[in-house]
Amino acid sequence: MNKGKLEEFNETNFSPTVLFHMAPENVVGINDARTYYGHFLTGFSSIKFKIKEVFGQGNKLTKHWVFSGVHTGDFFGIPVTDLPVTLQGSTIVRMENGIIMEEQDFFDNLDLLTQLGVY
Repeated sequence: MNKGKLEEFNETNFSPTVLFHMAPENVVGINDARTYYGHFLTGFSSIKFKIKEVFGQGNKLTKHWVFSGVHTGDFFGIPVTDLPVTLQGSTIVRMENGIIMEEQDFFDNLDLLTQLGVY
């Protein structure tokens, strides 16, 4: 995400039917994943995405990450605030034959909305 390369969402890295468990509804497939994560790339500038720790067992891994940026573009309908945000979270990833089949992110949406001044 640091490089803004949505083309990394491809069949080399992800299953064509990859499933991202999200609220309020899941994101299914590579194209929808590009659209979803594209909101972060267009909604924020000065993006930094750091993976702090990764560990795994079998076909699953977990990563602890930190996302930061400045809200300088529309973000899922939230108008520009020019506010900095920092969001910590974890992701569980299920893989098969070196390809990501499924991901589930865990982070505090209320904290993000509070930092954006929505709440």
